[in-house]
Amino acid sequence: MDKTINTKGLTLKQIDSVEAYAFAVRNQSIKGIDVVNFLGETDRKVPERFLLTTHYRIAKPTADDYFKAHRARGLKYGDWVKVTRAAETCEGGWDGGWAPEMNNFVGKEFKIGLDRERYGFTIGASFYHFPHFVLEKVEPEYRHWTADEALGMKVRSRSGKAFLIYEADCIQAWCGDGRVIGLAALLDRYTQLDGSPCGVPIE
Repeated sequence: MDKTINTKGLTLKQIDSVEAYAFAVRNQSIKGIDVVNFLGETDRKVPERFLLTTHYRIAKPTADDYFKAHRARGLKYGDWVKVTRAAETCEGGWDGGWAPEMNNFVGKEFKIGLDRERYGFTIGASFYHFPHFVLEKVEPEYRHWTADEALGMKVRSRSGKAFLIYEADCIQAWCGDGRVIGLAALLDRYTQLDGSPCGVPIE
């Protein structure tokens, strides 16, 4: 008996073929016809062995697919984001790889630096590139350091130059190269060496 699978205006007749059902569920391509947005009335699962048959192809996302999604997110320089999870190398068409060291960023918040398009974003002071889909935009609030909190901290300017704070009072800090920077200006225009803010999060 024929079984009909409706997919966004397209009707596929399945004649004793679990493979055809698998195509529809996995948004695959059957004989050159793209089958998308499966709208079948059944939620039964196809056994994995049917999904591993060799006579269908898997349509993997491309770098263009990633870039379209990357732009659609609207993330930009200066946005604060949280790294929500690790990614697979080339996941979703991302033109990048996930290094083990990048796991140290998961669960933490950073400011976006460079937008490298299909390679992803740099965050904080890191040179690693993170795909858009592991970044969640956040709106953190920080207060600037007190004099005691600022003393001995290492900070980095937007140009990348690093300084050690060797003295501070309730308004400003003296840095290793002789410059004096207001504590509020440190929070606004500088970061710590790991890219985190020069301040304390407000709970």
